[in-house]
Amino acid sequence: MSRTAGVTVLTLVVAGVVTPGRTLESKRPSFAGHWVMASGSLAKNPGQVPPICRLECLITQDENVIVVKTPGGETIKSYVLSGSPVKTTAEVLGRKVEYTDTARWEGSTVLIVSSTSTASTAGKQSRGETRLRISLQNGFLVFERTMTQPWGAEEHARFQYERRK
Repeated sequence: MSRTAGVTVLTLVVAGVVTPGRTLESKRPSFAGHWVMASGSLAKNPGQVPPICRLECLITQDENVIVVKTPGGETIKSYVLSGSPVKTTAEVLGRKVEYTDTARWEGSTVLIVSSTSTASTAGKQSRGETRLRISLQNGFLVFERTMTQPWGAEEHARFQYERRK
């Protein structure tokens, strides 16, 4: 290591910008807790269904997984934060729906991209995509969702949740 590089690293450590043994990942927020939709959040999103957290949820989190549960403890959805696609299948209104979820950190925000594929009665595939960003903003848990319909139309919604004490 050159003398200049050594001085730069030492300066960053002393200034507190870089701490030995800590990485940028350690600055990731914890979304863990009991969350309730903030008043007015539904009114600001008329006709929109709240995202995975619904009106109230419990979130547990470790460095690799976020789990969203009902207040009674039933798992709604789990997300592996590896950036690798996770495929699931469900039957919705008598049709097979294939879901592919990809979740990863983007700085202090979690981005979840969910793609759906549904076979229609005519045998054609219908595809849609939802991009959900989860972050903490001014003490609120914020879900920002963009849904792209199979025909290309986009719907945007933003829901805020307060930590239940």
